[in-house]
Amino acid sequence: MMSHINGEGSMTIHTTEDLLKSKAFDFIHQKAVEAEKQQKVVVLERVKSRPVQETDSVVESNALARAEYRMTLIEKRLMNLAVAKLDSSLADADQLQDIPITAEEYIRIYDVAPNNAYAEMAQAAKRLMNRQLTIRHEGKSYTIYNLLVESNYREREGIVVITLNPRLASQLIGLRDRFTQFMLENVRRFRLFSSARIYEMMKSVESQGVFELSIEDFKARVLADPKKYKRFADLKKRVLEPALAEINTLSDIQVSYEPVRESRKIKRIRFRITQDKQEKLSLTE
Repeated sequence: MMSHINGEGSMTIHTTEDLLKSKAFDFIHQKAVEAEKQQKVVVLERVKSRPVQETDSVVESNALARAEYRMTLIEKRLMNLAVAKLDSSLADADQLQDIPITAEEYIRIYDVAPNNAYAEMAQAAKRLMNRQLTIRHEGKSYTIYNLLVESNYREREGIVVITLNPRLASQLIGLRDRFTQFMLENVRRFRLFSSARIYEMMKSVESQGVFELSIEDFKARVLADPKKYKRFADLKKRVLEPALAEINTLSDIQVSYEPVRESRKIKRIRFRITQDKQEKLSLTE
């Protein structure tokens, strides 16, 4: 038998049986917590280790789909595979840790030569460590995120393992509204980064059918160097026309555009988006 004085100065007596029950409860509770954690690990490992299929979807917030960032097409492909492995309905930030991407998946989804795949993946994973993205808010406010917090390449296994920035969790998982979704099938044959970025933005406003933005905003979201192509004619020839040719030929949407003038000078671009249910062919066919 044990006793102690409580805060009110009165004495509480605990029997040995009480203490044993308390310890038993703590033990059972601890085991239940450990089992729950282990079950979560099993679920997350199953989600991330499942091989990616062409019919899998990339799901992200609309804000992320319209964010500003610079990367190569290969880096974008790697990011799409990583995001496609997430369960967007499961609001658990641990999903963003240690996402494995195999060379087999990369080769199969993007139809690239096996002898190039390993080097492409390794280099892309390394470069992604230095990539940032900017999400604009109202007025002149914005938030800058690093994309990854860790990246490693396992040569013998032919696997890249990346950990996405946990601060991006709200932009990638647990989404209920204001999100963009597209299948890998509709982007896997793109050969231009500009095609991937324009497509992504258009999918975020597909239900509206019309999307307009300034030339400056367009360049910031699509070009590696936003200072290039000061003449709209050059932007049209080098970026817009080639990208829309790929989108309209290879994806599930049709996109057209028209320049918008202000004081006789082209200042904005107005895009129109419609669904395209026709069977797509490769540009090389």
